[in-house]
Amino acid sequence: MNVPLGGIWLWLPLLLTWLTPEVSSSWWYMRATGGSSRVMCDNVPGLVSRQRQLCHRHPDVMRAIGLGVAEWTAECQHQFRQHRWNCNTLDRDHSLFGRVLLRTCLCLFLQAVKRFLKQECKCHGVSGSCTLRTCWLAMADFRKTGDYLWRKYNGAIQVVMNQDGTGFTVANKRFKKPTKNDLVYFENSPDYCIRDREAGSLGTAGRVCNLTSRGMDSCEVMCCGRGYDTSRVTRMTKCECKFHWCCAVRCQDCLEALDVHTCKAPKSADWTTST
Repeated sequence: MNVPLGGIWLWLPLLLTWLTPEVSSSWWYMRATGGSSRVMCDNVPGLVSRQRQLCHRHPDVMRAIGLGVAEWTAECQHQFRQHRWNCNTLDRDHSLFGRVLLRTCLCLFLQAVKRFLKQECKCHGVSGSCTLRTCWLAMADFRKTGDYLWRKYNGAIQVVMNQDGTGFTVANKRFKKPTKNDLVYFENSPDYCIRDREAGSLGTAGRVCNLTSRGMDSCEVMCCGRGYDTSRVTRMTKCECKFHWCCAVRCQDCLEALDVHTCKAPKSADWTTST
């Protein structure tokens, strides 16, 4: 059974919805587990017997899901690359998204996947005459899905439960009521400044920051007011590029020295209380 990369994103949400909230985080374990699918199935923590049997019954699908999780993690890290929490996980903690995102449903993810499905076809026949055509649904570049989810995340609306517990209302009356296509949240995220296992935070110690930026990646924001260290590093870059007819651009390799700024670690007392 060959599972195309686009199919990974159709299988992954379906399998995750079969799992309890306590178990679903274990499926992110597949991103870090190498070897055969049998080794993977036997080592994913928290699976009940039926779930483990399903894993063994579809080894190709499980391997495809592992690839899908790795690709999604890379996309998540790209989208959050300038933020304190950049989609990394604590050592030996494979929940990746801590206790926050896993409590939400997969409706928006499924919606995003379906939104960017496209039809691809292959022709069969003599000399490409296309007397017979096979078509299937495939994922577009996953960056489109990631960008879509990122916009939804940035537009998320905070809500509070009604007094009777039957629904929710907007926490800030200045914002409009969310639609079924909006993301909502109840609690503010932690600041992710220090290492906090409960919140799934690695902290920002050692993170590279941008000294000239005024955004989330600035040293002031990224380092949470702790300051930063500056080190001089040398890297290889392309230089003295010239166009040669026709049609190539040839460059030389040059060494470039630049300053890299990294966030200072918090005081030892703050560091040890949250690990």
